[in-house]
Amino acid sequence: MKNLIGIIFMLFHSLQTFGGAIITIKVKNAMFNTSISIINDFYALDRLPLIESKLNNDGIGIINYNAANERFLIIDIGFRTVRLLVKPNEEYCISYDAKNPNKINFTGKDSSINTFIEQSNQLLLNYTYNNKTYIDWEEQNEFPDGMKELSKVLLNFLQEYSERTNLSNLDVSFLKDYLILDLLSIKMGIYQSKFDAFFSGKHNSIPIYYQNIKEEIIFKDSFLSQGFYIYQSVLSFYSNIYSSIELTKNNGTWELFKNQHPNDYMDKYINSKLEIINSLNIPKISKSYMLANVLINEVEDSDVLELLFNNFKKSFPDSEFLTYIEKRLQKIKKSNSGIFFPKINSIDLNDKLVELSHYRGKFVYVDIWATWCGPCIKEIPSSFKLQQNFKTNQDIVFLNISLDEDKDKWKAFVSKNKIFTGIHINLSKEETSNLMEFLDMKGIPRYVLVGKDGKIIYSNAERPSSIKVEEQLKNVLLTK
Repeated sequence: MKNLIGIIFMLFHSLQTFGGAIITIKVKNAMFNTSISIINDFYALDRLPLIESKLNNDGIGIINYNAANERFLIIDIGFRTVRLLVKPNEEYCISYDAKNPNKINFTGKDSSINTFIEQSNQLLLNYTYNNKTYIDWEEQNEFPDGMKELSKVLLNFLQEYSERTNLSNLDVSFLKDYLILDLLSIKMGIYQSKFDAFFSGKHNSIPIYYQNIKEEIIFKDSFLSQGFYIYQSVLSFYSNIYSSIELTKNNGTWELFKNQHPNDYMDKYINSKLEIINSLNIPKISKSYMLANVLINEVEDSDVLELLFNNFKKSFPDSEFLTYIEKRLQKIKKSNSGIFFPKINSIDLNDKLVELSHYRGKFVYVDIWATWCGPCIKEIPSSFKLQQNFKTNQDIVFLNISLDEDKDKWKAFVSKNKIFTGIHINLSKEETSNLMEFLDMKGIPRYVLVGKDGKIIYSNAERPSSIKVEEQLKNVLLTK
């Protein structure tokens, strides 16, 4: 018995020594076998579980997290997501009734901070979506007034809460930064939608108020090391907004930018964006985060990504984001290595079943698109021209795979746009999900070149508007 006690003491002491945080979760009326997991959200690159477990029959689960430093965690408990600030060598408890999941109780270290974060989040949601206090985001005159009122509500709540719970000045300062970032995240999300409308040519101008939001950002590398998940989204928005503003100073709308660089506008856009981010006078880790975010979420070609990855390594040789970029690179390369294109059984415009295997013995240029995708539609004239240039070649077919859930809208669009030639099929929701996962798709349009044997030659083939696409297809056809 003494030996057993000694072993338990040694294990507990070992956990404390290596910075272990013990997180206990108690859920009343929990569903049987409810899963719990800590999600890897440090870089918002993959929402993969770091630690997975389940609640026992009594609705209790315990997670040991190796906390090297103070940081925020995202904990999924069934369908409920909880944000938790943890520190090394501390114990925490999250408890609630599954019948009333919005009322969470935090005990243990920093329970006052975690309670405030949860309650302020609920307050924010109630304020923005309650019918009586809903902020009309579409009205530029009401938006700044609404945001000022929301800021006042949250900061007043912080003051009242700090007085009631005797928070230290350091904790109050920490939570104030948290609220400021939360508000910035909302502002920049709305701004992004406004700017997207302008950049696509739908609106002629953007209200000055939205443009000035970028000046309100607090840049602190410590926010990243602490896992400030809101800071991550703010940085992502900032990189999109600031680079877009700089690009359109000389190029106007996205359409004008594309017209100025007709053959390589996507490459030009990404390179310009990276140059603009590099020119920013902001803390090093925050800058490297924004650059890595572009590489991981916007570069689809493995050769391009490898080149940019090597440049990133030279500039930030000790960056912890290198692992994430390399992981993304290897995933893209894997899909380029002669794997069979997934089996597809889909309907064509006449509701007849079409299988990709029908085209075995031919090269297949696959266009993955949807009627709601602006960039996809802009490629249609170039696609028509490309198909015309290869119309006498019997060794290649052009397959357009629609991801539209509304099949009638898909059929009507194709019927109306006569220059959208080639074979048309539509995927089911399940097939769409499987294809996007298989190709690790971040968005559309996406182009894939499949060989005569059904294996992928290029999982990120050149798009129809690219100056390189004809050369790519001709080189492949020469290997027949």
